[in-house]
Amino acid sequence: MPDDPMPTDRVTAPLVMQEARLLIRNEFSNLDIHQQYFNAYARLQKKDPLNRTLMLGTDQRDKMIPAIKRILADMGEAPKTILDIGCGDEATFELFSDSIPQGSKIDILDPNPDYIDAYTMRLRNWDNITLRQSITEDFSPRDKIDSGKIRISDDYDIIFVVHSLYFFPDLFVDFAFLYEKLRPDGVMIVIFADETVSFTGACFEAYTERYDRQTLEAHKRACAERLSLLGDKPHASIGSAPVFAGASITVERQDTRLYGHSIGDLIALSNISGLIAYEGVEKFDAAADILTSRPERVSLRVELDASTPRYGMLSVGQPQIIGTIRKPS
Repeated sequence: MPDDPMPTDRVTAPLVMQEARLLIRNEFSNLDIHQQYFNAYARLQKKDPLNRTLMLGTDQRDKMIPAIKRILADMGEAPKTILDIGCGDEATFELFSDSIPQGSKIDILDPNPDYIDAYTMRLRNWDNITLRQSITEDFSPRDKIDSGKIRISDDYDIIFVVHSLYFFPDLFVDFAFLYEKLRPDGVMIVIFADETVSFTGACFEAYTERYDRQTLEAHKRACAERLSLLGDKPHASIGSAPVFAGASITVERQDTRLYGHSIGDLIALSNISGLIAYEGVEKFDAAADILTSRPERVSLRVELDASTPRYGMLSVGQPQIIGTIRKPS
């Protein structure tokens, strides 16, 4: 690691960007959207070469885990029934699973079968939690539940919606549907990035402005809807709607970032949110263009604090919001 990290203007130099574009195009060409997401997300979990930090990709987990553990501690030691929707591969859940009471049960749902398999395998390492059912379905399975194709119960003590809110097709309706599945005094823990100011949001806007303006406008409305639902000041719609009568809502905003050892890491990480819906590799060009021409838009910087484990890495802004919605007793 050099004593004096590369200045930001060197990061966005033409030759650096050209090489990064080519490498990312080669890596992600001919992959389907699930494989593309897997490759991009795998970069989030790369260990620092000097083994100074377990995950270079983001500090979102670093900051969300203590908050989740505080919520769990307040819920007591009785066994819990849990739903993890958009569960991923359990790598996040694993970091706070030791705070789940002995004898708890969990249902998991994700559209990616590889993640469901990985989650199931990881759960075998924990004797405090039993897998009750795994569901490979999209993020809004209401129609399949209504038809009896799949079952989601109404006895959950905890529902986790961790960075999967982006994929709810009808946010308020789907949100209310999940809330109704809580037991009295149950809690929904909802975590999402504020894409109005985030790197992934800026990259999505840059791509859709060029190729899919109708979706761009829908994306802007969706971002506003998320913030109105669980922004810094939750919108009255959630408190005034009958289904949420008496709910207790708390919101914490965290100034989190995405990190990478190379500009290619940052370009790849643009794919961990809305861009995953698009096939091909042109979307990565949109991310490279943002980093080249508008680095201030995404708060691109080189980490210069030598006392931290991410000294010398590149980073961009990706703030997240943690919302807790507790059902009345």
